Amino acid sequence: MRGDSQDSGQQISWSFLLAEDDDAKLALESVGSAVSLVDGTRIDKLHEARHESLPTPPASTRSDHSPDISLNASEVELYNHIFGAFYSRPLTIPNTSVSATLSYCDSILRISQRFSITPLISTQLSTALKSHRHEFYVAISGDPARYLLLSIQLKDTSIYTESLIHIIGVWPCWPLRWPTKPSVLPAELSKIIKRKATELKHLVTYTENELLKLTIFMHRSGPPNPCNHSEFDTYFVVGHFRDGLANEMTALDGERTRNLKRGDFFRKIAKGGDAYMPLAQTRGLMEEVMPSVLGNLDEDWKMLKDSAMVRVEDVAKNRTLVDVEAEKIGWLTCAEIGRGDVLWEMTAEGSGHDV
Repeated sequence: MRGDSQDSGQQISWSFLLAEDDDAKLALESVGSAVSLVDGTRIDKLHEARHESLPTPPASTRSDHSPDISLNASEVELYNHIFGAFYSRPLTIPNTSVSATLSYCDSILRISQRFSITPLISTQLSTALKSHRHEFYVAISGDPARYLLLSIQLKDTSIYTESLIHIIGVWPCWPLRWPTKPSVLPAELSKIIKRKATELKHLVTYTENELLKLTIFMHRSGPPNPCNHSEFDTYFVVGHFRDGLANEMTALDGERTRNLKRGDFFRKIAKGGDAYMPLAQTRGLMEEVMPSVLGNLDEDWKMLKDSAMVRVEDVAKNRTLVDVEAEKIGWLTCAEIGRGDVLWEMTAEGSGHDV
């Protein structure tokens, strides 16, 4: 210990080693004298500062392995939030925007993951993100891989499902506007995506085949027979409708980014009406090439479109919580995610360990 004292206008310094006995009482006598314990033990360490420097602390009081702890104010605040959660104190989560809430989640999760206490705060973080409602789901559609990884940390099935549906819909394509790339996804997660994308491809193929088999059944003879004069007009209309669908499918299949647009194609069919192959355009064509079909064209065209709506019902479903038309989302969003597709539930059931 070191101190300063004034004596007759002259400043001196004093120093002494602390006694090991916590109950010992030290008594400082006059300048230049020794410091003695009450029991009479003397510590001859009192000197004028100009004659001798302070003694080197004992080795036992020094550490060559002192932790380098440097936290800024925001990090300290995050630690306060973490420790407060142990006492059921709610987190103070910014909610001015989705990006502000997401940034907070990323920061506090880095700490909670380090201490393996994420389950203590995950519900609050999920609730804060979902409080942004539609803006949150729009954000997911713009960067689903990032939110997919976040959902695994939070073990939030709804965020996981929302994110996964978008990725399955575009796979193996990847929109350039999605900042988080597929390379960051864990191998087990990529397996799930590929499996679900294959299932979706099979559904698309089945639906396209059903559309190309569409027909109008006559009262007695089944599909229209071109050899029957009274049924030829209907046969011609059915053929024209199928050709229109086939041409669109062929054009779509020829594009590298077809999976980014396939949803638009099926959703137009699901809407019916003039969303695709409008009646007025078809009527104008028929007036030039086959005027005889005009009498029943309205009825036949409506029957074909109504049948097509039924065929595409499953593939055109939107299982996300975002308005796909308003946000110009062109890929399919119909993938159905079950318990067997949730990464941490699969891992827990298969090996008894969480991700």
